[in-house]
Amino acid sequence: MADLSTFLKRLDEQVAAARTKVEQKQSEIQQAYQSRTERYQTFRRVMEDLRGVAQERLDKLGEHCKFDGHPIEDADGKSVLLNFQTPVARVRLRLSASHDTDIHNLVLSYDLEILPIFVKYNQHAELQIPLDKVDRPTVEAWLDDRLIEFAQTYATIHFTDEYNRDHMVTDPVANVHFPKVFAQSKLEQGGKTYYFISDQTRGEFEKRR
Repeated sequence: MADLSTFLKRLDEQVAAARTKVEQKQSEIQQAYQSRTERYQTFRRVMEDLRGVAQERLDKLGEHCKFDGHPIEDADGKSVLLNFQTPVARVRLRLSASHDTDIHNLVLSYDLEILPIFVKYNQHAELQIPLDKVDRPTVEAWLDDRLIEFAQTYATIHFTDEYNRDHMVTDPVANVHFPKVFAQSKLEQGGKTYYFISDQTRGEFEKRR
């Protein structure tokens, strides 16, 4: 007959080993949680340091591209949305700054949607930078490149026939057919709107009336 004390000893050894593993796992989880908390605080500091980088550039973008699009910042300040309707297309640009799953890297994202789609364009771009190596010039350079790319795409829309097919007008003086968005001037007269490629042709038109 097997000795019960031997069985109990072996059982106690197994329980003790299991308890040690549980304690080790608990310690690992606690350490991981603490490290993640510290990395998140670093992420928050980085976000605060970068505050305002996008806003100033989006304001200048709107001024130069001649559109009225008021950026909408999300509640936690990690994303900015520019959503507007041009005469020829609906444009939705989102810039966001977040972190990866383990909070080791800052993740910058650029997402662009244009409807309808008649041109090829970069719909998504992303940059990951280790949180301990984030510097403002790097972020600014990446953002500048993305917004210049957007400006190029925005200009392309207005030179694409498929977008402008229903938005073409004719200068009555120069007899030039061109997209309405390129009109230098327009004139309401007799219940009709006249579009002019330049202020000069508008002046000549008014002299004739």
